[in-house]
Amino acid sequence: MLAIFAAIWAAADLYTRAARQADRLAPGRAPVIEGWATARDGDSLMFGRVEVRLGGLDAPERDQPGGTEATAMLAALIGAGPVRCDVLDRGRWGRPIVRCTAGALDLARAMVRRGFAAVHPDYEQTYARDQAAARRAGAGLWGGGIIPGGWRCGPSDRSECPWRWRDAKRQESEDR
Repeated sequence: MLAIFAAIWAAADLYTRAARQADRLAPGRAPVIEGWATARDGDSLMFGRVEVRLGGLDAPERDQPGGTEATAMLAALIGAGPVRCDVLDRGRWGRPIVRCTAGALDLARAMVRRGFAAVHPDYEQTYARDQAAARRAGAGLWGGGIIPGGWRCGPSDRSECPWRWRDAKRQESEDR
């Protein structure tokens, strides 16, 4: 019983530390957020009430085809252990843009390699080779298992890419 209480106390302490760390983000500093995280979607994590976004990639939104699968994959990669995130920048909505590891596993690289996220053309191209390999192998969303015909994110057909889908949804909302 004491071990269970100690584990709960430690997890609560890690959530609290992650929230305090995120609150102290300041320009010019490269802070670290670490602790227990959950997958919010295929490219975002929650540390308690603090949301961070994985840098260098984009994954389907939860209500976009493949979104549920991408979220489940990120949750599986996180596992039950602590996550460490180096803050790279702040996004346009103020969220920390991060590079995260679960143990020695780079979460963004793993999502791209497994085919559950794509390298956004406007982001850094750190994971471009991983994406090319996943696409050639038909991994994850690139294969026909989740979205028939693959997840088209090439220059000739970008209509199903997460960023194009999201932009279209925003435009629909503005037009109403």
